[in-house]
Amino acid sequence: MVATLIETTDGLPADQRWDMWRHSALFSGDAATTIERDDFAARRTVVRMPQGTLFDTASSPVAVQRTRRHLQRDGVDHATVFVFLRGRGSLDQGGRMLDAIAPGEVVFQDAGRPFTVAGTENYRELRLFVPRAAFLRVGRIEALAGLRIPADGPLAPLFTRYLADYAAALPTLSADDASVGLDGVLHLLSGLVGRTLSLQGDDGERLAPDSLLGLASPLIAAGLGDPALDAATLARALGVSRTRLYKAFAARGGVAAAIRDARLDRARLQILSPAYRHMKLDAVAFACGFTDYSSFSRAFRARFGESPRALRPS
Repeated sequence: MVATLIETTDGLPADQRWDMWRHSALFSGDAATTIERDDFAARRTVVRMPQGTLFDTASSPVAVQRTRRHLQRDGVDHATVFVFLRGRGSLDQGGRMLDAIAPGEVVFQDAGRPFTVAGTENYRELRLFVPRAAFLRVGRIEALAGLRIPADGPLAPLFTRYLADYAAALPTLSADDASVGLDGVLHLLSGLVGRTLSLQGDDGERLAPDSLLGLASPLIAAGLGDPALDAATLARALGVSRTRLYKAFAARGGVAAAIRDARLDRARLQILSPAYRHMKLDAVAFACGFTDYSSFSRAFRARFGESPRALRPS
């Protein structure tokens, strides 16, 4: 089910607007504003789905700090991606400080760790919260938190437009349609991250194994449809040797096994998704990078304990 909530300072006396916003919309952290409180104004639409929550916020300048105290109190532990449609902001998380975040830049944030985030001038922002497990198709948020993707690449404007259109339509969508739309958001985001990291991969040799795994995940997700995706492709994209890559993936059974399992996980999601119910099973397999349906079916049964055909809803 999709539930929509609109929060606004409209209609309130000027001397009550900030307190109302601080205690309702910003209750999950310590909040402050840089303007006179009587001049403060804000409005946001909150749309909650089974798979996540999307916030569309227009506000006067505001900063929110979430400490370990807040995290222990409410237990929120989501991956977050946000984009300013107008105005600028900042993010400080884990010692990674992003100043002057500009409109159209795509920024990643880990809601399960302390941070300070701000709109430093009047702004409008789209912010998507996704459960950590569901976000794995994009990457590990622990590794991506604090990543800023420039607005001037070919994919960032496409992602921003799609997210804005999705936010506008979301309150009118059914739960199934909202799920299909979110699948599109995450698919685009996966490609965007993979492309960005492939251009920044020359620092890969300095990464710890956990960070290397986190950066490899979105590249794998973005390339699942390519049967040629392999360890050599990943090593080139990340700027590391194959030996270093093999060591990072040793605990997961190796690079080839991780790619195979990611293909199978993607295929399972598509088989279960209403958006793909008319897609033939062999087409699903080929779209996920398998070149032989029999091999796919055997691997699928070995991983999930049942055949693709048995899993598909009737």
